[in-house]
Amino acid sequence: MPIADASPLIYLAKTERLYLLKEFYGLVNITPSVYREVVVKGEEKGFYYRRL
Repeated sequence: MPIADASPLIYLAKTERLYLLKEFYGLVNITPSVYREVVVKGEEKGFYYRRL
């Protein structure tokens, strides 16, 4: 199972292509620090998180 860094997640989300991770890998691990950077800080900036 791959581990994702914040930048690829952010760019895939901005281009509405996060679904590609699920198609290619099924599941992707992220560290707590990546979660905070992508999800928590994203929500603070007005973006929303939608589970795939």
